[in-house]
Amino acid sequence: PAKPDPPYVVAAKQRNKVPFWAAPVLALLVPWAYLYYNSVQPPPAGANDPLVIGQTVFQGNCAGCHGPTGGGGTGPKLADGEVLKTFKDPLAMVHWIAFGAADGARPNGTYGDVNRPGGAHNTSTFSATMPPWRASLTPDEIAAVTMYVREGLSGAKPDDPTEKAFNPTVFDTLGAIVTKVIALGPGGDPKLATVKP
Repeated sequence: PAKPDPPYVVAAKQRNKVPFWAAPVLALLVPWAYLYYNSVQPPPAGANDPLVIGQTVFQGNCAGCHGPTGGGGTGPKLADGEVLKTFKDPLAMVHWIAFGAADGARPNGTYGDVNRPGGAHNTSTFSATMPPWRASLTPDEIAAVTMYVREGLSGAKPDDPTEKAFNPTVFDTLGAIVTKVIALGPGGDPKLATVKP
């Protein structure tokens, strides 16, 4: 007489079989998972990314005085939150970049937030003088370098309430805002409330 099948063989013979259509579905899961994974990844930074533009502008124009990573030099330190203490409002920083020390400081030579820990910066503290950039940089470049210094070097978060109106997601509108800030003219305390986005 034939030997009876072991219990695991009996169980396998009684189990429902995989339907014929399931094999292609299972095979398609692998490429679908690959496509899905790649579709939810952030896109690589490109030439039109404001932070890439800002980094290019910074390296070409600002790094000589502020250091390649914003660590300071003949100009003040910008990294590690320093620029956020000096300019709580990104538009104040835009004004400073546009007008520089000659037209952007107060009559006593101070600039930035007067309530800054350690007091406002003074133009006489550093050997280099901040030049005005409104003639040599476009409004978009000024916006981009402001974002790069604040987010890339100083650690600002784009979703912070102060930064929300001035971050890469609204970059296409910032050139007009920068133009309005420049239109306020020189002076250490520009009326930025009139140009709030």
